[in-house]
Amino acid sequence: MRRQLGDVQKVKNRFQSEVLFMPQFFGYLAGCGISRVGLWDPEVRGDAAAEYCITVKLLKRLPEDLTIPDEFDGVRVFKTYTGELYAL
Repeated sequence: MRRQLGDVQKVKNRFQSEVLFMPQFFGYLAGCGISRVGLWDPEVRGDAAAEYCITVKLLKRLPEDLTIPDEFDGVRVFKTYTGELYAL
């Protein structure tokens, strides 16, 4: 069942407050957003590619004892390492 954008926004907000905004992630998190699964997983086709997902941008690699789940409340989570972001 495809989730609506508003539902995924609520899941993302809970994900941020329950996972990402914990003190152990300070210094690692660059941002968090919503995207489509097909943009992050090229092997996904059809309706699954149009599903919404949560994207987490990290400043640097996490230590082995610190992990971000691949799924939260039924929404896939993708992580990428962006480094520092600066306005031009």
